[in-house]
Amino acid sequence: MREVATAVVVIASVLVASGCASSGKKPATSVRPTTLGGGPAPGIGLTRNHEVQVARSSNLRLFSIFPAVPGERRCAIPEGGSSPSHIPGTCQTSVHPRPTMEPSVSVTFGERWRRPICAPALAVRCLHPWRRHIWRIIEGETIVTPAAKLRIYATRSSGATAPQDYK
Repeated sequence: MREVATAVVVIASVLVASGCASSGKKPATSVRPTTLGGGPAPGIGLTRNHEVQVARSSNLRLFSIFPAVPGERRCAIPEGGSSPSHIPGTCQTSVHPRPTMEPSVSVTFGERWRRPICAPALAVRCLHPWRRHIWRIIEGETIVTPAAKLRIYATRSSGATAPQDYK
């Protein structure tokens, strides 16, 4: 009877150990050019850099501060209104395929900046010192042909009021 119990404990230990070993974060894969959308599209071999270029060109005034390739970097976010001042922040660009029948991607431009510094006496009340704003540009093609071009379908904006929109 003890031998059966020991065997059960050993088998359970092996199963637990093998399950824990594979539950960690997967190693990063290399970045490579992909076709637009979820699968290969005949005649189209657009890279993520091209998709970002199309999204940035939709509004150069807003999107010129963001990285031209997917990634994140420090940036100077321009304040709106008549003031030529800038707010230090972080700008990020990302590209994600969309689950649609036609080839389609979502290009996201995000910016993050620190709120104006709180007075020392009010520091306890500054629970959320960072602000974030996101623009999501939806790109795609309606018909896949060798001469098909990306087109912007929608631009959505969310988050705190962007410094560019300050009055």
